[in-house]
Amino acid sequence: DIFQVQVSDEFLQYDEFVRRMASSQRLALELEFQGVGNHWIPFSLRGSRKALAQIGAVPGSPAGRTREAGKPAAVTPSARETDTSDTNRTSFLAAEEGKIRPSCKERWPKDFSAEALCVDMATDGFREVRQFVAEHRIQPGDATPAAGILESCVQKWRGRGGRVDWSATSLCVRMQMDGYERLNPGR
Repeated sequence: DIFQVQVSDEFLQYDEFVRRMASSQRLALELEFQGVGNHWIPFSLRGSRKALAQIGAVPGSPAGRTREAGKPAAVTPSARETDTSDTNRTSFLAAEEGKIRPSCKERWPKDFSAEALCVDMATDGFREVRQFVAEHRIQPGDATPAAGILESCVQKWRGRGGRVDWSATSLCVRMQMDGYERLNPGR
């Protein structure tokens, strides 16, 4: 069996597929399963880190080819995030950020490439969560829907030793908030 990928109207060998994939920022791949149908799987490769940041289905996408999607939005601190009052809102997360590298080192003690990827993905996820906290002005003890979503996702993705999987947590927060906003438009 030869692994080939169809991009538009051309077939690519595995090496060329990996080369093109590594040079892209964001992709969506369509997989065809015999007897089941076609399924789109989008994911993003963030800059030189090439970290898998998101995976899921995209219903209603055009069939029959791999497509390249737009670049992901950059995660940058907002002007509010640097404000002192908002810094206080995110300060309860400060201790968690220092746990990222030790957690990845413990998980990948002899694989520096995997450890670096782990740190990159966790740091990206943590920054997205911190931005979510700042945007929704979440403080410890808040009873808002956004605070409840954050608390639920952090609890769901807190692993052994109390360390949080920030990549999974940020995805959880985005998906839950998206669902909440679709069910409660205008809130």
